[in-house]
Amino acid sequence: MKKSFCLQLFLIFTILNCSKQINNNEKLPVPVTLIPASSDTSRFERGIGPIPEYDGIRLEWIPADDDDVIGYRLFRSREKDGPYSLIAGQTELAQPDSFYIDGPLELDVRYYYYMTAVDYRGNSSYPSDTLNYMLIEKAIHLTPQGSTTETRPVFSWEPVVIEQAYVIRLRDFSNNIIWIYKMQSTYSNREYLAFNIDGSAADDSLTPGRQVQWRVDVISARDHCGSKSPWVTLVIQ
Repeated sequence: MKKSFCLQLFLIFTILNCSKQINNNEKLPVPVTLIPASSDTSRFERGIGPIPEYDGIRLEWIPADDDDVIGYRLFRSREKDGPYSLIAGQTELAQPDSFYIDGPLELDVRYYYYMTAVDYRGNSSYPSDTLNYMLIEKAIHLTPQGSTTETRPVFSWEPVVIEQAYVIRLRDFSNNIIWIYKMQSTYSNREYLAFNIDGSAADDSLTPGRQVQWRVDVISARDHCGSKSPWVTLVIQ
């Protein structure tokens, strides 16, 4: 009887130990890849960066190539070494989502982010690379907007904080880019830029009856730091 009882204990211990080893060896989800910011003048804006609508940061990632993944977890900190807090879980970031907007956020604060992928068992992947971004004041008092008779308008704006450079983006209402131009700051209280000053615009001039939108991106000398003004509408009479 005693021998049989000891054998039963041995079998139970062996089964539990094997089960523990299986769980420890369980395959983790494929890690997610956060996308860094695209270049200042890229026609296709990708990755981490500011949004025009309000003081928020857009994050973008490459969805995990793993059929077991059901979503993602996004973590944020004000310090590179943490502590990090969960700001969005797999309910908000379900597969195959690939972007998230964090905001409204404080200006002149550097935010750090990383992500993990989550599978249907509740397992988390290894963390992604950590990316960071700092929002600054948007350009204000953009002119012209509304109606104008100028087919080669002069764009003008006021920087709230003087920074290193600006990028002007002009598009039509189908989101087709007409012109992108990066200029160095003149370090004045109001900046001016004539349309198509470099001859690179899709059209040499803006024809009457056309409706376009334009905005100003503020580019800081600090890494991963900037802002985007709201788009304003311009109608050529």
